[in-house]
Amino acid sequence: MTAERSDLNDVSYLRFTDRQRMEKAFNTLEGLLKGIALDGKIEPLEQKELSDWCEDHSKFASRHPFKEVVPNIKTALADGVLTPDELQDLLWLCSNLKGENHYFNAVTADIQTLQGMLHGITADGKIEKEELTRLQDWISENEHLSGCYPYDELNTVIGGVLKDGKIDQQEHEQLLQFFDSFVPVSLAKQMSQLSEHSLSKKELTLPGICATCPTIEIPEHYFCITGFSNKGPKSEFAKAVAELKGIYVDDVPKHLHYLVVGGLANPAWAFCCYGRKIETAIRLRKDGKRLLIVHENDFWDAAEDLRAGVT
Repeated sequence: MTAERSDLNDVSYLRFTDRQRMEKAFNTLEGLLKGIALDGKIEPLEQKELSDWCEDHSKFASRHPFKEVVPNIKTALADGVLTPDELQDLLWLCSNLKGENHYFNAVTADIQTLQGMLHGITADGKIEKEELTRLQDWISENEHLSGCYPYDELNTVIGGVLKDGKIDQQEHEQLLQFFDSFVPVSLAKQMSQLSEHSLSKKELTLPGICATCPTIEIPEHYFCITGFSNKGPKSEFAKAVAELKGIYVDDVPKHLHYLVVGGLANPAWAFCCYGRKIETAIRLRKDGKRLLIVHENDFWDAAEDLRAGVT
């Protein structure tokens, strides 16, 4: 196939995915606006992100709902100052222009909104405690996203950072690096210029890979364990799963429901610094598989509740 023919096919493919890309763009715009609004302050770099968003999606400018939103964004930015009142008006407009028949389901739309919020939070190159606290509130209010990447990862990491009520310099650098992996490449490049991340991916030591307070269903669900269990050898874990009508597997297949991290796991297994099974599970989650990575303490609590007949 010639390069010219390949290009024509690419254009044809994009034509058939316009609706999907429009939905994603609009969801991330709403998230971007929400992220900017979290700390109650509007920085010049955040205004630039909005302007860049309009430029990046200019080909949709004549189509609903962009033809209603984009002119309002440009008008709000025309004087070089985006006021809190203008920001709230834009959020209201986005909320009211959302159609009832979305191309994506609600979960996908909410995940895209979450990604847009991360975009808005990092747009000015810094993460405030108030922003992180409000993001944590949003995550708590959207528990239906549990199991979807990157909801669980964010929930655990943010909870770990805010545990002592502050964000120190190292945590701030790590959070920027962590959030960068969920926002557009152009923004990630901008953030790398604004802040020199001294830590490589392998040095990232933000706490947590396990879902926080997960709901674990054992009967007829697939389980795998990694690391070393507090209860003894893996055979004991496999026996417990079988007794509760669950299914134990030795590896991480695509149909896995839960990867259980043993309580005696390597303490270096912080996010982005872990073993093969966890890397495989994270990759499956990125691909859209709704499997949970859970700590064994949560598994044994669920097992105890099941044996006691607690629903």
